[in-house]
Formats: sequence, C-alpha cells, structure tokens
Amino acid sequence: MDFSNIGNLIAGVGSILVNMANVFAQVESVALSFAILAGCVCFYKSILLGFSDNSTVQERRQALWLAIAGILLVQITVLFSVILDTISNGEESVDGGEVLRLSEAAQSTDDPMKAGILACLSFLACVGWITGIRGLLAWSSMGTDAGRGQFWAGACGILFGALMVVPIWTLNALTSQYGSQFTAMFGM
Repeated sequence: MDFSNIGNLIAGVGSILVNMANVFAQVESVALSFAILAGCVCFYKSILLGFSDNSTVQERRQALWLAIAGILLVQITVLFSVILDTISNGEESVDGGEVLRLSEAAQSTDDPMKAGILACLSFLACVGWITGIRGLLAWSSMGTDAGRGQFWAGACGILFGALMVVPIWTLNALTSQYGSQFTAMFGM
C-alpha cells in the first residue's frame, strides 16, 4: 500500500469539513431565528385559545403549554444558558454563537485533523440547537390529547440539546467523570 498521499487526503477532507462548518454556522442562525418565530406563533395562539369566550378547560390547558413553549422558544439561549450553568456549577453558558466560534476555530487552525474535529463538533452544536427547539415544540402540544406523552420526550430533547450545544465542555465533563476509560472507548 502506498501511504505517500495520505497527508493530502487528510488535508482535503479537513478542508471539506471546514467548509461544511461554515454552513453549520448559518444553520445555527436560521434555527435560532426559527425558534423566535415559532415562539411568537405559539404565544399568539395561546392568547387566542385562552382568552376566547367559549374556551373549554382542555383549550385553556393547551393555551398554557403553548404559552410556556412560546416563551421558552423566544428565550432559548437563556434557557440553555441556565441549564448549563446549573449542570456545570457556573463554568459554562451559551449565547447563540457556539457553532460560529467552532467553525472560526476550524478555519484558523493549520492542522487539518484538528480542523476536521472542530468542524464535527460544530455539527454537534448545530444539532443541539435543533434538538432543543424540537423538544420545546413537543412541549407546545402537551395540552392536546395527542401530546399527552410528550413531556419527557420534550424534556430529554431540551437537556440533550443543551449538552450538545457545548460539545467540548460535555466531552471534558465525561472524561473527568469516567477518566481514561471513557476516552479509551473512542481510541483517544
């Protein structure tokens, strides 16, 4: 086997992943904008359901969950920051630019392997935002008969989304908890 071109292969894959990380930064921006828009729609729908003259108890319950989900969707960066601040004892918080920072770090490094890893971490952070938004949207259907079992699905989505938004801190926390046995599972 000829391994003389393996460096060029790693550099090529690294540059492709860095370009994808730039796209993920834009996806983060779109996802957070969608969260604000969806939160406003949920809150508006809760006002329409809750304050109508002939609303039933179930419609008022649905209006309550819509209002909670709407407020949390609009303030998703604050929600994730509070969750991470609670879990990490004040070490970590978010402000909505995590994917952008990871993609900029991937662009600025000269090591293609490190750039590829940072690009993959930016993908995880992007998926974290989308998972958290999906969890909050699951909570918005809690007041209906079809959404009765969505509380824990939504809560898990929010928690895992918050942990995935800061993948470096999450990996460091797992490594400090489980030591070298955890990193050995991944060949590190």
